Order: sequence, then C-alpha cells, then structure tokens
Amino acid sequence: MTSYSTPTTMAQREPPGDEPTRGLLKTTPTRRTSLQASYTKWLVFGVALPLLPLAAGVLAAVLNPFPFKGPSFTNVLGDGELLVIATVIAAAVIGDLLFEISAYNDAVSWIRAGTLCAAALLIVVVSVLIYGLIAVHSQSRDYSGETAAAVLSVIMFLSSFAVGVYAVWFSTMQRDPTV
Repeated sequence: MTSYSTPTTMAQREPPGDEPTRGLLKTTPTRRTSLQASYTKWLVFGVALPLLPLAAGVLAAVLNPFPFKGPSFTNVLGDGELLVIATVIAAAVIGDLLFEISAYNDAVSWIRAGTLCAAALLIVVVSVLIYGLIAVHSQSRDYSGETAAAVLSVIMFLSSFAVGVYAVWFSTMQRDPTV
C-alpha cells in the first residue's frame, strides 16, 4: 500500500537523524511580530473603536449646516467623553492583567502586574470622579469649566494610554519570554 503525505504532514514531523526537512516548517513568531500583533489588536479594539463616538461627534459638528462656533478644543473634549474612553482603556488593562496574573511565576512579575493594576485603578477612579463633576457642573447656567475639563480629559486619556502601552508590552513579554 502506498502512503501519500501532504506538505503539512511533512512539516510537522521531526526529521530522523541528519535528514533535511522538506515542506513548510512552523516557526515561533519573533519578538517584533508578537509585539506588533499585540499592539495592533490593542490599538484597534482598545483605543480606536472606543474613540469612534468622539470622532463621530467631531464629524457631525463639522458637517452641521447650522451656524455655530465650530469644533474647538473645549467643545469637543469639554463634556467628559474622553474620560469615559480613558476609563474603558484603564479598566481593560485591569481585566487583562487580573486574568493573566496567575500565570506569572516570579515575584517581580506579580509586583509589576500589581503596580500596573493599581495605576489603572487610580486612572479609573479619578476619571469617574472628574466625569461626575463635569456632569453635575455642566447642568448649571454659569458653568465655565470646559477648558479645565478638556485639559483633564486629555491628561487622563494620555495616562490611560501610557499604562495600556506598558501593559500590552508586559503581557506580551510574560506570555512568551523567548520572543
């Protein structure tokens, strides 16, 4: 009986002795490829998609045919929507790290993961408190804190972005330290 093998079958077997391998060999991804994939996934699903409502608001303001002041820094970011996005990013960091922390083998990794979680939790708490203040004060007639709200929103967003970038790098290095 004749046995036929496919290239996939040949690629998965170990060559006996000094026999050269033929077919496609499965290789582990390099550090750069693994990090690129992790960052791409995080940027698309963790940052870009949550920013879509904010982008839609800016687009609606630009395309609005009625007379208005135009999209300014305070008009776009002064309502606290960026704080919600910062909260989502920081909460995702906490969730990802808490589900992965049991796989960490050394105390240094536990401390780094705990520090990242604490920083992300601080961002969540501060962002939620600022958003609450904006929501309460924006309903009053004499509210003039749009600029401060916009600046604080940007600061909290950049903080959550920085924690997210480090968390993605940290998780990728912990998952496969050889990459």
